[in-house]
Amino acid sequence: MREELQLLLTELNLEIEKASASAELSREIAADMSKIAAGSPSSSGDRIHSVNKAMLSESTLRKLELFKREIEDTIMHAAPDEVEPVCVVVIKYDGDNMHEEIFLANNAVNIKNHTIISPKSPLGQAIVNKRPGDNFKYVLPGRGKTINGSIVKIK
Repeated sequence: MREELQLLLTELNLEIEKASASAELSREIAADMSKIAAGSPSSSGDRIHSVNKAMLSESTLRKLELFKREIEDTIMHAAPDEVEPVCVVVIKYDGDNMHEEIFLANNAVNIKNHTIISPKSPLGQAIVNKRPGDNFKYVLPGRGKTINGSIVKIK
């Protein structure tokens, strides 16, 4: 089993629990606001806000669940020889002695203390199909700065 993905999955399950509780609370608040707004035209803005917040909470929960399924579908397989979703890639940027661990996944989400990118991102496009020892480069969007680096390891 791929240890890094297992650790991420454990943290992801906690994030899903939080997102589920948040979505449930948002649904309850939206339902309550709908009842209140029915009798008060001045409350309709609050109702719209609470409905939008509930929809956003549901969307976040769905994205986390998709990411979880993506990890679960690959966690028992050996790490790939080339960079592809889902894998952990250790990269080194030119001019920097530090290594950075990046998770590459089709359904990338934000999870605290983890860098998770999509193969559609500029860095993702630059590293897909690369092997350890291969170099990559990409341009930072909006800055025009070229970033160079190399693949150290795929896990």
